[in-house]
Amino acid sequence: MAMSSVPAQSDNSGFQDDYPGRKGLGSVIVLSIMVALVAGIVAGSLTAWLILRQAQTEPVVAAQTPQITYVQEAEASAAAVYQAVSPSVVTIWTLDEDRPRGIGSGTGIIVDGQGHIVTNNHVVSQADRVRVQLFDGSTLFAEIVGRDPATDLAVIRANLPQDAFQVARFGDSTAVKPGDPVFAIGAPYGFSHSITAGIVSAVGRTYPERGRLIAGLIQSDTEINPGNSGGPLLNANGEVIGITTAIQTSNQRFQGVGLSIPSNLVQRLLPQLIEGEDIRRTFLGVQMDTITPQEARERELDVDQGIWVTRVAPGSPAQKAGIRGSSRSPRFADIITAIDGLELKTADDLIAYIQSKNVGDTISITVHRNGEAVKLDATLGAWPNN
Repeated sequence: MAMSSVPAQSDNSGFQDDYPGRKGLGSVIVLSIMVALVAGIVAGSLTAWLILRQAQTEPVVAAQTPQITYVQEAEASAAAVYQAVSPSVVTIWTLDEDRPRGIGSGTGIIVDGQGHIVTNNHVVSQADRVRVQLFDGSTLFAEIVGRDPATDLAVIRANLPQDAFQVARFGDSTAVKPGDPVFAIGAPYGFSHSITAGIVSAVGRTYPERGRLIAGLIQSDTEINPGNSGGPLLNANGEVIGITTAIQTSNQRFQGVGLSIPSNLVQRLLPQLIEGEDIRRTFLGVQMDTITPQEARERELDVDQGIWVTRVAPGSPAQKAGIRGSSRSPRFADIITAIDGLELKTADDLIAYIQSKNVGDTISITVHRNGEAVKLDATLGAWPNN
């Protein structure tokens, strides 16, 4: 299917409420719910991250609800996944007071029997009202109950008929491996409950958001387009392993690189989002850089690789634990090599691990210092702006 271009407007913004700009991984292009691309340019890069949205005025009528069954491993086909999961997926139509026919569309996943639906924050952040369309074609209004711009997650709630939906099953995103078959269900360009298939291209990707990094993202080549935002990335058993969020593109079209928020992160934040609470984000308080094996050899370090602590925030959990940093050289700083006995190779590994913990958790950090391995205990705090 040919993909049409979308009018763009320039802005130094990203995909949360106030759309702040982000750096790294190329410039950010946001396809707004109001049919506008919000683009930020980063010098030296020709690619961009496209946040998936598409404006529509009328919903597309969905197919009839099939008999609900779970997918067995032997039935790892797109048809089986579609039959099992589609009743758990809704199309989201966003409305404002000036445009009652609708300003945009996205996708959501039903997560409990009380009608809570998880989606992307950028799908609903500018909506005055939200309407959801079930798989049987019926529509009803929903309310926004919780949003977290920093992870681009939101929860809405609707009074769903008990016989018209199914609660999604979540899988373990840490078990996902490159090469695994995956499927996406969403509403690309407003075509409700469409399925596409592909494979996992990589895991552990990071994405810059609000000056922080969302870590552990799943990269896949499953075709996703504007309107897929907030929809499920599914494994062969029909379990949600991620929420589709962004694609990398140089021409505002899908080019085989999509990112999904990992299901384990979604499940950890869901209780707070459902309660409408502010998300408390774990904070260690270090700036860091990755030491690759090549760099370790070139610098003649007595460690193969690790995470160079370039700065420690005053009063942070890292400082209280005794971690030392220096931007001059890794020879004058601690090099983190493991946390809780888990070997770390890159700064992204550390970010993902800290992100998986809760405020108040105590972790054991192994650092390389003056030729010796030193173990330090740090109790994670909350980000200062929490």
